[in-house]
Amino acid sequence: GKEELLYKTYSTGKHLHKQQQDSKHNQKVHSKYQRLFDKEEEDGIPSDQTSQQLNDRITIAEIKDAITKQDILNKSCDTDCFHPSILKRLGEDSIFILQCIFNLTLGSGKWLWNTSNVIFIRKEGKSSFMFAGAYRPITVSSYFGKVLERIIDKKIRDLLDIDNSLDLNQE
Repeated sequence: GKEELLYKTYSTGKHLHKQQQDSKHNQKVHSKYQRLFDKEEEDGIPSDQTSQQLNDRITIAEIKDAITKQDILNKSCDTDCFHPSILKRLGEDSIFILQCIFNLTLGSGKWLWNTSNVIFIRKEGKSSFMFAGAYRPITVSSYFGKVLERIIDKKIRDLLDIDNSLDLNQE
């Protein structure tokens, strides 16, 4: 019935086909990304100033900003048994080491935090727990990886915001 319809709609992506796409916005974003790859120098790094923002080294200020935004209330330990409250107490030497690790990770293209644990929590008020819809999946992943993801996300958002490429209606 209803669960099967939801599964067929959302797991196959059918819900995306019916939505109207803003072709002007899509073209603007596509051309922005295309510029990143069209103007590559011999070393593979894009040469224009806009894309250079994505390739700048991670700074200590960016790490501190990302850590400041990390929520620590009602959080559990990550896959390495590390609680996010420890991030808030890192000293300058530890943040410097984290900066080195982040820049080496981005330079090598090898993501160090690629494992996570998925835990299924029962939803309240369900009469039966025989179906997947009666559970809410929680993904537990590394807080170090989340800090780096937050930094990369901010760089991309700042880059897109420069040319007003962000669609304010995007969810």
